[in-house]
Amino acid sequence: YFILASPTSCLDLHPFVLASMKYSANVSSSRRKARKTHFNATSIVRAKLMSAPLSAELKAKYNVNAMPVRKDDEVSVVRGSYKGREGKIIQCYRRKWVIHIERIIREKANGASALRARATGRRSTGWGMRGGAARR
Repeated sequence: YFILASPTSCLDLHPFVLASMKYSANVSSSRRKARKTHFNATSIVRAKLMSAPLSAELKAKYNVNAMPVRKDDEVSVVRGSYKGREGKIIQCYRRKWVIHIERIIREKANGASALRARATGRRSTGWGMRGGAARR
């Protein structure tokens, strides 16, 4: 061990200061706190988190990689059992982290049809889910 005369100059040389893992002191690295923040997010924050990558044509046109999904957006599913299907978003259910896409329905046990909840993906020409993802 040693004692440095000027503490400001030692910060440049100290290996633990140089190899800092955090970029922001205001954001926690704790998994527990990150999950709490995620699941307690407000509707406005969830809208931003429920973003989907744009299709290649829209990326070139608007020079943006992803945008939040909205009602009436046209999306194509890129993952899950409905992969390759396209449709229009008929509902964004932020509380459940889910979107509903028209023409993607499932048969219930009693024979009735129900909207299939999709959770995130890509905006196109979406947003996917427990079972898939979409491209806008």
